[in-house]
Amino acid sequence: MKSILIYYSYGGNTRHVAEKVVAEIGADLAEIETVKPYTGSYDHVVDQGQKEVNSGFQPKIGQINTDLSKYHTVILGTPVWWYTFAPAMNSFLHSVDLSEKSVYPFATNGGLHSRILRMPARVQRFMRDSMYALMKKNRLLLITKFKSGRNRL
Repeated sequence: MKSILIYYSYGGNTRHVAEKVVAEIGADLAEIETVKPYTGSYDHVVDQGQKEVNSGFQPKIGQINTDLSKYHTVILGTPVWWYTFAPAMNSFLHSVDLSEKSVYPFATNGGLHSRILRMPARVQRFMRDSMYALMKKNRLLLITKFKSGRNRL
């Protein structure tokens, strides 16, 4: 069965982990890109990200030129934005049907790790054997596996 890793990366950490995972397992790779890139200082983007997460905002994303029907396994990579996945991943999840796929998400975080990730119930339902990766300055510091629920949306 074919696998694909689909990721969103703002600062490059998630891209770095995605590339390492793909090299290790031989999956295809696709990037989620926002139509309007985030600009400004890091602090400005953090503030904007908090507003977007709190409001449930779904930014417009570019088309991923991949036929998902060819894949049985989908690995999703996202940075943690305010204790959940990035708004671009939210847009992607609302634009596709992954109900017949085995889905394995992973997250990267460059910030506070004591309250690492609050996954919405919709995501928790398909998490199983997922990974959490902690990155700092493009150096992989920690990968944690955790189990929870089913692996279907």
